[in-house]
Amino acid sequence: MQVETLTFYVQCPTPSSSHQLAEALCSMPNLTDLALFGVGLTEEFHSALKAKASFIQVQTLRLNVKCPTPASSHHLVEALCAMPNLTELILGSDVNEEVYCTLKAKTSSIQVRVYYSKCHGEVH
Repeated sequence: MQVETLTFYVQCPTPSSSHQLAEALCSMPNLTDLALFGVGLTEEFHSALKAKASFIQVQTLRLNVKCPTPASSHHLVEALCAMPNLTELILGSDVNEEVYCTLKAKTSSIQVRVYYSKCHGEVH
């Protein structure tokens, strides 16, 4: 099966399952459109995503998850900056303010051409 689009409502209760999810997403060679929603992602998910982000093929990412710690927020933004094919990032209302602030600080290094946020306005 070649998955190109995936919408995932996440609840990963353990660090191990969070880590495995991040690795699985990054190893899907045809995944170009990803939507992640939920509150159950641990810091391990964000850290693993950061470590493997250069392998992910996602072009459009819809993200509406809460980062449990400031470190998670930073890992998430670092992962976004490392995604080589990401062209559109849509951030939902549950995304932490820390993510927005960190993302704004990194805009010169991120490869994304389009940002859209449902609650915070456009991020430039």
